[in-house]
Amino acid sequence: MNDPNKDFAHGTTALGMRWKDGIVIGADRRVSAGTLIASKTGKKVFQIHKNLGMAIAGLVSDAMSLVDLMQAELTIFELENEYTPTVKVAANLLGVILHGGYRRYFPYWVQLIVGGVDHTGPHVYFLDPSGSVSEEPYFAIGSGSPLALGVMEDRLAKGDTLAVTDALELAEKGLRSAIG
Repeated sequence: MNDPNKDFAHGTTALGMRWKDGIVIGADRRVSAGTLIASKTGKKVFQIHKNLGMAIAGLVSDAMSLVDLMQAELTIFELENEYTPTVKVAANLLGVILHGGYRRYFPYWVQLIVGGVDHTGPHVYFLDPSGSVSEEPYFAIGSGSPLALGVMEDRLAKGDTLAVTDALELAEKGLRSAIG
């Protein structure tokens, strides 16, 4: 990839997948406002703790507030418990936060991917606005997600175990397919 702003100027997609020893989380850099491209320099993947990343899609203000909240909550968790939270702990905590908003009729208008590697191995979780938490070998979010999922499914549904270079190439191929 040369210039990401040029190469990914038409997409609104983020994805995550496991590979043999880790995870890949990637996204284009486009932020939309309805059918209008509001920005081509948006950031959609964030480190939320030492071993954890999160990809966002949906309402930017909701997503950014969740990124900030998760960074704080996971730091507090580690200080109180004296160990680094697992990926499952982080995903379930985020699910509880999302579900709380959903039950109060003020849902966070987001789709999220949380992923990382902990002592149990690599993990990727998908979370929806209601707080549903689902561990998946791969997932995509955003308006281009059906196309990116199709590309990943074509390769990963066969049960392939990817090396890191294959996972990175597959992520790029999935994102490129989503942007047309």
